[in-house]
Amino acid sequence: MFDQLIKELRKMHGTINIPTTIEIDDKGYLDRSCPSDECRESFKINFEDWKHLAANSTTTCPRCGHCEDAAGWSTPEQREQHINEARNHIQARIGNAMKRDARSFNSRQKSGGFISVRMSYRPGRPELVLPAKSSEVMTQEFHCENCACRYASIGAAFFCPACGIESILENLWTSLETTRQIVDKMPELRQTMEHLSGQDVAADMSRQLLEEALCKVVSCFQKYAEVRFSKLDNASDYQLRTNLFQSLAESDRYWRAATSKGYTDILSHTEYPRLITYFQQRHVLEHQDGFIDEAYVSRSQDTQFGVGRRLVVAESSVLDLIAIVEKLAQGIDSI
Repeated sequence: MFDQLIKELRKMHGTINIPTTIEIDDKGYLDRSCPSDECRESFKINFEDWKHLAANSTTTCPRCGHCEDAAGWSTPEQREQHINEARNHIQARIGNAMKRDARSFNSRQKSGGFISVRMSYRPGRPELVLPAKSSEVMTQEFHCENCACRYASIGAAFFCPACGIESILENLWTSLETTRQIVDKMPELRQTMEHLSGQDVAADMSRQLLEEALCKVVSCFQKYAEVRFSKLDNASDYQLRTNLFQSLAESDRYWRAATSKGYTDILSHTEYPRLITYFQQRHVLEHQDGFIDEAYVSRSQDTQFGVGRRLVVAESSVLDLIAIVEKLAQGIDSI
């Protein structure tokens, strides 16, 4: 049954050559890090010099003088990137083998019998490996209004690292704006990833970036609404279940009961249905690896994807979601 998988595992026994990427800066320099535990100093070396000189012998740290074989001078970020690339490479090989096994098994099954058995394989999400240039675009800078601490994060940040205060009310706008910038720069990011990793990898990373952007915006709004509701003068009159604000219909009723104003009073008759669709898309991405089922079609009324197909997130959809969430949050702030 698993002939192809066993064959692929045998091929991977021993040494495996895995393609990886090495990024250099705009001046042609490569980041390096001293492997000595006492030093760990970071420095740069011209990439051409590294290829022709340092990589063929030992390397010496310019700060502490530690000398060691050139193979061990990657930075922690580079090592993590290489580990993720290796994991994705192995996952893809095993996944393709299991797909071939599934097709072979299904082709041998007779139709029309009392019992029908089929095999299917759905791969997990690959680790998103971004070059440093792309990561810079995704970095958000924050300023805590409580203790004035300045900090940065790739992705949403809900707490100040210095004083621990919850900062979602102040940081929602930064998170939305950074996500908008990421989507706006998708052509540039895709071009950078194609240059480093090829078209196929760049397309997969672009898809994953857009999916994670949509999920992030929904999650940020959920957390924002939860905190904002808790600050209402009459919030203690209501007992809220966990993840209440993941449900637009249910949370709308609570807002309306507590403030006499709900989501449909803030959004137009076309914006609110689109928001429902985006929330349902986030659920499908988070819990079903993006594969459409009957529940999604029923709840979202989205008919562009058939049951069993995989969701495709468009750049325009993420930008539309950001605009709707901004309008809704501004409306809630005015309550």
